[in-house]
Amino acid sequence: MNALDTIKGDVYSVATTFATVCSDKSLNFEAEAGFALQTLMGNDYAMKVAMSNRQSVINAVTNIAAIGISLNPAKKQAYLVPRDGRICLDISYMGLMDLAMQSGSILWAQCALVHEADEFTLNGLDKQPQHKFNPFAKDRGALVGVYCVIKTMQGDYLTHTMPIADVYAIRDKSQAWVAYSSKKTRSCIWLDHAGEMVKKTCIKQAYKYWPKGEQSGRLEGAIHYMNEQAGEGIQREDRNDVGVIKATDGAMESQSIEVQNYLRELAADLGIIFAMDGASAALDRIKGENLENEQTVALWTLLPSDMRSALKKEKQARDEAAKVLQGYFHAAALTGRSLEHVLAWVAKPLAATDPTEILREHPHAATFWDGLLYGALHGDDRTAGNTITTVQQALSLFFQEDIRRRCVPGPHRAATNIAHVISQGGTIYLLGREDPYASASPLMTAFAEHVLDTALQAANTSPWGRLCPPFHAILDELPSTAPLPTLRTRMANERALGISFMWAAQAWPQLAAIFGEQEARTLVGLTNNLIVFGGSKDVAFNQEISDLLGAVRVSRVGWQTGQMGGRQVTADDIPILTAAEVRQLKERHALVLSENGAPVIARLHRCIDGKAGQRLLADQARVRNAVGVDRHRAVSAEVRAAAALVEARRRGLTRDHEDIQS
Repeated sequence: MNALDTIKGDVYSVATTFATVCSDKSLNFEAEAGFALQTLMGNDYAMKVAMSNRQSVINAVTNIAAIGISLNPAKKQAYLVPRDGRICLDISYMGLMDLAMQSGSILWAQCALVHEADEFTLNGLDKQPQHKFNPFAKDRGALVGVYCVIKTMQGDYLTHTMPIADVYAIRDKSQAWVAYSSKKTRSCIWLDHAGEMVKKTCIKQAYKYWPKGEQSGRLEGAIHYMNEQAGEGIQREDRNDVGVIKATDGAMESQSIEVQNYLRELAADLGIIFAMDGASAALDRIKGENLENEQTVALWTLLPSDMRSALKKEKQARDEAAKVLQGYFHAAALTGRSLEHVLAWVAKPLAATDPTEILREHPHAATFWDGLLYGALHGDDRTAGNTITTVQQALSLFFQEDIRRRCVPGPHRAATNIAHVISQGGTIYLLGREDPYASASPLMTAFAEHVLDTALQAANTSPWGRLCPPFHAILDELPSTAPLPTLRTRMANERALGISFMWAAQAWPQLAAIFGEQEARTLVGLTNNLIVFGGSKDVAFNQEISDLLGAVRVSRVGWQTGQMGGRQVTADDIPILTAAEVRQLKERHALVLSENGAPVIARLHRCIDGKAGQRLLADQARVRNAVGVDRHRAVSAEVRAAAALVEARRRGLTRDHEDIQS
């Protein structure tokens, strides 16, 4: 019996097993057996390996049935290849995508390599990317990355990208590459089919975030086979606990070492914030970090389940509260109602039927907003309760009458025309103080954003294409008063439009706590002129400033006597300023770092020095006296409390002291 007859007998011996374990009933054993024999017959080396390890042929054909994939060359789903002294079933990246489509969870999938000469734009993880290149170019440059995009059954797009360095990091840990690197084998699939392996690595990582269909187990089985038996060696995540994101699901592994360390530190900080201040503060911190989507997924794997659950509920409550607030303000604007009416609705949301009726009946109302408002307030009892609480907290500041009176125009107090003030070169002062019981920070942030938006609109409509003279936004105590969420974008883009920013913070940790470490560093990086005062107790910050200043080379000349005596010249690199010297900067002095210029220690003069300073202090004293007189005229808290108690007794709302004791 020749080799072909022997292998043919082995292949046809699994006919019964093939029919039993076949996961795709459209597969035909006769056809697949023919494809298998055709592959082995066309390669003398493959036939030699098959004869030396006949069981591997049987296993490969059985795996075809179990996974539900075809050897049909026209489909390019899978191949039989000799590897490590056995015949292996090699599943292509196209085979993986076909399995995903057959599972019923996605409509289609595409995976492609990106080279240096390509034009690649990621438009968000839920949109198709733009990838432009010349397919006929002889040299598209070095390989820089790979991406995979799918379209779900609901019509949504999901995009997953991987830098080539991350792919190679996974490759270096694979069984096949380790064996090749240690010279245990002469060939490696990562060398023979590099592009396809890069695409397969991207798909294996991306599929974890794809929706799952009824037959998703076939795709998972294929990946499990490739990792465990085909030498590709990437551990498959444990799917026994569906819906639970595990730390080993590859999200962390896909990040660089620096990002992984940063995310672990952030997770530790979030644990402390969550324990001390609750889910709301923790969610604010996460949003302040401005993480990319994949970084957020990786961070999620590091958080305990109770924190994840609380953060999900908090985010859901905020999203629903936003719907309620936009509905209330839209309804008030359509009918000419004031803030007083909105607060009445907020105080009793479930009893307020006017907003929904206005949004449903008014011809100028935004379409479908009545349904959004009703759904946000009348869903699950627990969810609706969280939404109502969040809405009331958002407007809690306006429930204080004195603050509300300052913010709402009156009969003799017209609203400020911000655009007119800016056009006339005026100055807008925004003063406030953080109060843990009724924070004005959100209101101040919203107002500051409105002023900047108005300035931007004026710049865009200016005949000069920019504001002239320029508009200066001076943000003193930036982290405490109005931490603008759009500050980074504005600093990067609006400088050319005549809108400049000057900000101040007392300490680096204060800035990082509000904006997040990455965002704070970005703000500093976008700042043209950095001014540092002495007295900082942050050792790490002082050292970074010292490193930023750089070093200077100092030559030293020495003389040595004796038989080998003579002149010796040495050079040492010493810091321009050490971290300790940064901390010890004298009072009324500051370190100035201006773009690419040399650092300067500037001598400062206080605005209250000299004759002009004396006039300023006198004006300050005069204003304080006037304010003091007004405060003395105000009714004291004790008098208001006594009057309230008298009125309560008159209306029968309280009992006498004797009644309480009895």
